[in-house]
Amino acid sequence: MKPGRVCGGLLVALVTAVAAAADPAVVATLEKTDGTTVSGTLAAVSPTAVTLLGADPVAVTTVRRVVIAGPVAPGPVVVECVDGSTLSGTDFVWEGAAATVPLGDGAAELPMQRVRSVTLRRPRAAGDTPPPDWRAVLPESPQTDLLVVGKPEEGSERLDVVECAIAAVTADTVTVVLDEERIPVKRSKVVGLWFLRGAEVGGGTRVDVDGGRLTARTVSWTPQALVVDDAVRLPAAVLRSIDYAAGRTVRLASLATERSETEPFFGTLGRMEGLGPYFAPRFVGGEPAALVLRPRSHVVWRVPADARRFRTAVAAAPGKLPAGVVVMVLLDDREVFRRRIDDATASPVDVDVSGGRRLAIKVEFPAGGGMGCPLRFTDPVFDK
Repeated sequence: MKPGRVCGGLLVALVTAVAAAADPAVVATLEKTDGTTVSGTLAAVSPTAVTLLGADPVAVTTVRRVVIAGPVAPGPVVVECVDGSTLSGTDFVWEGAAATVPLGDGAAELPMQRVRSVTLRRPRAAGDTPPPDWRAVLPESPQTDLLVVGKPEEGSERLDVVECAIAAVTADTVTVVLDEERIPVKRSKVVGLWFLRGAEVGGGTRVDVDGGRLTARTVSWTPQALVVDDAVRLPAAVLRSIDYAAGRTVRLASLATERSETEPFFGTLGRMEGLGPYFAPRFVGGEPAALVLRPRSHVVWRVPADARRFRTAVAAAPGKLPAGVVVMVLLDDREVFRRRIDDATASPVDVDVSGGRRLAIKVEFPAGGGMGCPLRFTDPVFDK
């Protein structure tokens, strides 16, 4: 082998080693649509595939989520976009077509036309009284950009709204245009900025980062940068998860029931005024919500178009004694899942609903007798 080739190979190896040292390994877990998971060093994400180091690319159509462990530390400055995305960092600067939000050791860059509002707040000491919500003072139907200024008043803060055109934001000033005159306003006085823009529908993919959450149509990642929709560029290190299933998921809580029947152990209780809702199926908690069903219940939903799987996890409701309650899932009156619930350990439910029209959940009293206990179904969803 020629010496030149040996040197060339050594040079390539040296450059690769230096690059690896400069870009710390990012360990990611891929949750796939078939229920399996795989972990490894994240090499790249393209609009069509996710690649772990040393492995073949995995098509995003077969990936539910990419999860990366790491801290989440919101900053004092919060940017809300027209599609509902949010970013929080240590500052906000805008001059020209792009805005900059410092995040961690780098900064996010996004087109200014995506920015709907900016909350400008200096860090507050622990124990300080939370500031008033500046959005509460905005007019119902603004016709211009709005600048919200805070003024101390008898130990509190008065918020004044200024109708104007916001032209630029630097570290020290916010420049507004009033009667065709450019006027600089000290940043220390400004609480919030609101821009006159129409709302937009974001993409179906949800991207969580250290400091916010974005909706996306396309996502790309390399050890150098995270890029959303070919328009928003963020430091690679801030990525925490990519939820591809968010755009392919229909939560059961969002669907109306086609049929709902509940027969309590003492049947007359369900017919007494005020007690019916106590025994009826209901969703509890925030997002995602959990479904609570009591024996004997029979609830039916229509399967969304193009749905492939129904997923949840079922267990005895917290604080309730296990009682051998039987749960069944039926697809078009055909039983596809049956389980006796004897304790508070979650039992996964994952059934194929392709081509099905109606999905039903039935909860029966224990076979050995007794009233049983309510069951809790965690985040029941249809995957498309």
